[in-house]
Amino acid sequence: MQDLGDSDYAVVDVRDAGRTDRSLPRILASGPPITTPAGHCHFLVGAQTTAADIPAAVARRAERGVDVLKVMVSGGNITAGSLPWESQFDEAALRLLVEAAHGAGIRVAAHAHGAAALRASVMAGVDAIEHCTFMTADGVDRDPALLQNLAESGIVIRITPGTIPGGPPPPPALAARMRLIVDRLLALWEAEARIVVATDAGIGPGKPHDALAYSVLVLAAATGDHLGALRAATSRAAAALGLSHTCGQLAPGRTADLLVVRGHAGTDVGALLEVEAVYREGEQVAGPSSRPRPPG
Repeated sequence: MQDLGDSDYAVVDVRDAGRTDRSLPRILASGPPITTPAGHCHFLVGAQTTAADIPAAVARRAERGVDVLKVMVSGGNITAGSLPWESQFDEAALRLLVEAAHGAGIRVAAHAHGAAALRASVMAGVDAIEHCTFMTADGVDRDPALLQNLAESGIVIRITPGTIPGGPPPPPALAARMRLIVDRLLALWEAEARIVVATDAGIGPGKPHDALAYSVLVLAAATGDHLGALRAATSRAAAALGLSHTCGQLAPGRTADLLVVRGHAGTDVGALLEVEAVYREGEQVAGPSSRPRPPG
């Protein structure tokens, strides 16, 4: 499991304490995200960073041994006064951050909703883009050049669709643009962009930490490609985290991290909601569980 933003290195501490506890997942932790003063998620302890403080902020995270660095390139949907289509760091600041992080051997994950933030992230050479909704002040960016640049860059596009059935609706700005955002997602999929499915879990009651199956269901329904959606949550996801030689595939030499389901997830990803057992490194760590299918 990769965590992209805690408060005061809380998840980094859990990662370190839980390394020998097989009931927990292996954790890749970013520590506090880097954001602007009063910017998106500024309330997380250790997150607020001025452009001038970027090298020191990267160094602090490297000293704490983070696995990945998270930067809020755009605003977000859950922070009062923050607009997801507005950029928080320009390309120059982002280049400085990427250079410092890569110099320390740390990957960079960029939270980017807005089209301008996406362009800056591509130009700065981040390793992954989170959300990638193409939002603008009045809709969704449809520039074919931006979409082509994203697809050709090889940057991981980590999309975060899906909520639990009966959960609250998405934020109004996101809901109003959802159809256009899905259209852009489909265009990226058809352009063979490096798409990985994730959850954004923990940001609200509609996205608890066990909601990944619903994200896969949304991607499968949008693309019609159940096997591709499953790969986007397993082998592609592992490769995006630098773990393709460790997990994410049923292959010799990989750890036996297994989700055993009732059904055939390759043709119906809804089978992911009917779990028979969960194994970590060949040891069973959870038994049967069942979650409701979304309506429709």
